[in-house]
Amino acid sequence: RKVLLEKFKNISGSNIKIIDLDTHYSKEIFSNLKLEKEMADSKFILSPPGRSWTTTRHVNLSCFNCIPIICEPDIQTVNLELNDGKNCIKYKNLKNLELEEKIFEIENLIKKLYYYLEKPNHELEKISKNWRDHIFENHTVEKKSLYILKTLENYKRKFNI
Repeated sequence: RKVLLEKFKNISGSNIKIIDLDTHYSKEIFSNLKLEKEMADSKFILSPPGRSWTTTRHVNLSCFNCIPIICEPDIQTVNLELNDGKNCIKYKNLKNLELEEKIFEIENLIKKLYYYLEKPNHELEKISKNWRDHIFENHTVEKKSLYILKTLENYKRKFNI
């Protein structure tokens, strides 16, 4: 994430504002209201992978009419489809890549951002709406709960419990 944040700072003319939550949380209390205001004023938000499928950061983005920049999850997600250019901007997880692959992936992501920055607002809003619609339809508390129940039932059958 830190590498991406540094690279994003150097995209000229993009007015990309970096909200580094690690810095804010370690040095000041960063209120949810302030964070939400920053997110609402953004066209794109980098949403790094969470530690489990229950992460809410991808879902939270759907409320702010922005396009999520999401790495292909290295974790299982529930009913979450990442469609590059349709409902998000997607990039490969950098964690397990060799240095040359990381550089290539970062450069490719920056090219994508330049491409989307030149798009008219209505096209960006369509991508954002696709994300919001997908989240509201597929990544609900009810569907996550059903996933948990199904997983438990599968374990019961597998281990004859």
